[in-house]
Amino acid sequence: MQQIRNYESLKELLDKPSIINSIFSGLVHSFTRKSPINFSDIKSLDISPELRSDLKTKYNYYLAAFWISRFMEILIFLILAQMGVQYVR
Repeated sequence: MQQIRNYESLKELLDKPSIINSIFSGLVHSFTRKSPINFSDIKSLDISPELRSDLKTKYNYYLAAFWISRFMEILIFLILAQMGVQYVR
């Protein structure tokens, strides 16, 4: 029964474009920026009004996606380094 509720919650979460936009932006920025966008800088970005609004209202999803992705990058690099694989960025 709990699994069904979790699935419904995930389905509801993924039905909201503002959340998807914020998560995707966080993931992309974790690879293209050194640090996440500050909340106060969102209004001055050269992005569509819809994306600007989504980032303002769902900033917590943006930050979570950014830092989780960054953590995963570091973890992967550490695992590869432990295996002796060299990575040049």
